[in-house]
Amino acid sequence: MEEINDYICVGQTNSEGDVRAVLFVKLRDGLTFTSTLRDKIAEKIDDVLWRDLVPEVILDVKDIP
Repeated sequence: MEEINDYICVGQTNSEGDVRAVLFVKLRDGLTFTSTLRDKIAEKIDDVLWRDLVPEVILDVKDIP
């Protein structure tokens, strides 16, 4: 997606052993992370892959380590 400069998706395990996907995205300069952009990212993942692979959490970060 043209809005995204870099990204990483990781699994996060809770105390009960369940895992959820967390997607960290670094946006291109000058862009703002909004709920509309979050939905667009989720829709793109759903279209290219499938709904079960859409991360439960999508977060904007300043940089990807």
